[in-house]
Order: sequence, then C-alpha cells, then structure tokens
Amino acid sequence: MLSRELIKEALHKALSTGADYAEIFAEHTQSKNISNISGKTEKIGDSVISGVGIRIFKGTRCVSGSASSLAKEAVLGCAAKVADALSGACDTSDIILRERLFGDIHPIKIVPASVENSYKTDFLRELCLGAKGYSDEISQVSGSYVEVDHKILIATSEGLLAQDRQIRTRVSVSSVASKNGENQTGRVSPGARKGLELFELLDPKTLGEKASAQAVTMLHAGYIKAGTMPVAIENGFGGVIFHEACGHSLEASCVALGQSQFVGKLGMQIQIQR
Repeated sequence: MLSRELIKEALHKALSTGADYAEIFAEHTQSKNISNISGKTEKIGDSVISGVGIRIFKGTRCVSGSASSLAKEAVLGCAAKVADALSGACDTSDIILRERLFGDIHPIKIVPASVENSYKTDFLRELCLGAKGYSDEISQVSGSYVEVDHKILIATSEGLLAQDRQIRTRVSVSSVASKNGENQTGRVSPGARKGLELFELLDPKTLGEKASAQAVTMLHAGYIKAGTMPVAIENGFGGVIFHEACGHSLEASCVALGQSQFVGKLGMQIQIQR
C-alpha cells in the first residue's frame, strides 16, 4: 500500500518536533453487502475504506491524526499536522525498517471478490426461501451476505514493518413468526475468516429452517419464572468477557498514565470472586 520510502519519510516528519516514538497504520478495505427480503434480492452495495493514521508519543503525551487517502501528499500532510502539536528538537537518526512476516493461519481458497454476484445472490435466495417455507406462521424473512477484504500495514520508528490481509465472509437470515398479534424472531448468522469456500460447509435450506424454527419455538414458548439462575458461557464468548472486563485496563496507554487498576500488580495472581 505504501512504499518504504514514503513510510520512512512520514515517520521522520512525524518525529521532526521531538517525539520519542511514531507509528503508522494504513488500511485499504473492500467490502460487499447483499440483502434479500422474502427471496428477492433487494440491494447490492460495494464500499471501500482507505486511509492512514499516524500517532506519536512524547513521554506519556500522545498525539494522533488521520487522512482518508493513501496518496503521498495526504500521508505526509497527516504526519506534519501530528508533528505540529509538539515543539522540540528534530530526531535525525536513521530509521531502518525490518519487515516481519506472520504465518497465515487463515488460508483463503476462494477470494470472494473473484466470484460473480449471481453465485452469492442464488445462495442467499435459497437461504431465505428455506426459512419462508418452514411454517405458515413465518410472516417475514430477511437475509444478508457480507464479504470483507481487509489489507493493513503497520510501521514504527523502531523499525517494525508488518502487513496483513484479512478476508472474512458471513451470511445471515432472520425470520419473524406471527400469531394473534404477537411476533417472535429467530436468527442464524454463520461467518468465518474464510473466502467463499465457507458456502461449501453450509446448506442454505437447513440454515433458513433453523432460523425459522427458533422463531416458531419462541412464538409458542411459555413464560419463565423470575429469579436467580445459573449462567452457562459458551467457550467462544470467554475471550470477549475477558477483553471487556480486563483487556482495556491492560492497555499500555492506560497503564502508563496510572489510570488502570492493574498498575503495580505485575506478577500478582488474579483472584476470582464467586
């Protein structure tokens, strides 16, 4: 996305007023969204997100800026504006970029953008028709398809240069079951860090029926008694709970300023209160 020469020039400009450290985050993301209502394709939309973010540190002070373009003038302009927030001596030391490669743990077999829209709309149509045909109590069905091709680049004044490409695909179907003025919903939305090979693992009719089965079950379900109940957390949600409960407080920008409850507790064991 950005040449080495431009990266080094932008980092030097960001450091030019005395910052201790500078980093660049560049992104170019293409995505597609397809929506379907009751078996009919409603909308196909394509979008592109592209830009750069630059952040500098001076002690615990942090200054950041961004630009919605990867053009040279935009990148250097962003670096200059960030640097203008400080006033100090210019860092003349050379920056030697050393690229770091990471193993690809999500190999992509079929890049979604390389496949025609008709294949995706046909899958989505089968998904919605499967949901609609499950029961006469299904009053409305909507489906969606999303593909994302996310390219990112990170470079720092300490010499790190790393790039990644993340492709993900998701389909979703939502069913509404209605009876005697009451509406209940069911939803299924499988997705993965995969390309369109994800479709090989999914049966659209079965997925649609599963969403409608949830809605119909809820429509005929009784009321539960209020009270204290045990909570079972599926293994896929444990990381999210840890992230929200502890992850943000472990961020360096929070710890460095003494604003985290974990300050001064390195090596201590966390006690879980039951």
